[in-house]
Amino acid sequence: MKISTITVSYNSANTIEATIQSVINQNYDDLEYVIIDGGSTDETVDIIKKYQDKISYWVSEKDRGISDAFNKGIQQSTGELVCIINSDDILLPNVLNTIAEQIKEGTDIIYGNLSLYRKEQKTEKIHLSQDNLDFSKGGSYGLSHPATLIRKHAYEKYGLYDISLKFMMDKELFLRMYTRGANFQRINLTIARYAVGGASGVQNYHKVAAESRTVLIKYGMSSMKATYIMIRNISQIYLVEMIQKIRNYFR
Repeated sequence: MKISTITVSYNSANTIEATIQSVINQNYDDLEYVIIDGGSTDETVDIIKKYQDKISYWVSEKDRGISDAFNKGIQQSTGELVCIINSDDILLPNVLNTIAEQIKEGTDIIYGNLSLYRKEQKTEKIHLSQDNLDFSKGGSYGLSHPATLIRKHAYEKYGLYDISLKFMMDKELFLRMYTRGANFQRINLTIARYAVGGASGVQNYHKVAAESRTVLIKYGMSSMKATYIMIRNISQIYLVEMIQKIRNYFR
């Protein structure tokens, strides 16, 4: 099975080399690697060029946001299965072999566990995926984007990422595929390490929560319930950050 792995980047010189190494060191025979850079002005492109003999395709040009970059990568990909690993995340060793061995014939989306890494605190925690997906709660419903691989034909059948969304494009895609009958398969494997922060970090969380509300309403949730979930999620994330700051202060 040919697997296409896509990395999107923008001014990622501090992190992208580790991401690239985590992909090219997978020891998976039928691997295609695609990098879509948004026109970086730092040393990102120099690092990409350093590994270009191991990269199937790469481009550095202005895009319309991360969803547009995802879509460019998918359209460029020729593999049966597509893996997206962003430029500050890590694909854990030898996971592609395990995924290729365990994926079932009728599976559209295969997903596993995700390691959450906080660089400032140097802590790592495993977010466990769930067998029974629940999209009604509006929060962590059992899927993590960096730990999810999607068949190319599923993108062709159900559509690509919504470029109007800045943060919740993955949630919208999963909801769209789920409601239209895509087949999901969970495997008990920690697939990737996600650097907590980035575009969906606490500094943007009110925007993330508001966009999540819009997506939930789009797929049938009442405005009242979606608003309640938005307020709850904002409160929870700021409470967690406050507790972390207090702990750091007394260390």
